[in-house]
Amino acid sequence: MSFPVNISFSHGTLRPQDLIPALLDALAQVHPEAYAQLMLAPFGPVPAHAQEDDGAAWWTDEAPHTVESLIDALNEVAPDGYYFGAHPGDGSDFGFWPDLERCRFCGAEVINPCDAPPPDICEKAINATYGT
Repeated sequence: MSFPVNISFSHGTLRPQDLIPALLDALAQVHPEAYAQLMLAPFGPVPAHAQEDDGAAWWTDEAPHTVESLIDALNEVAPDGYYFGAHPGDGSDFGFWPDLERCRFCGAEVINPCDAPPPDICEKAINATYGT
């Protein structure tokens, strides 16, 4: 299986009630061990009362911290040159996207972000671009 980059795990919503299940699904797909550990915690990522009530205070008070923690966990397993988070062109589109601020070959800062780093960023980029 190839790593799921450039696809959405969640789109069109910023509600934690929608994001948390989508982020948990993403974590289960790309890091099953971390997902299992999270789900085996005594209370799980979402308390029972909040699962039963979309209007529970937990969704506004605590859920944003859970969303942030899940995004951090997904970022930890992102492939080199990618990040997990909102798409730069659509803040409600969450997935693994190219980190356009870093060269995907060497990690050097890219001054003029573009889809592929300019070949003069590093020797690795030159070799990948021209096959030398």
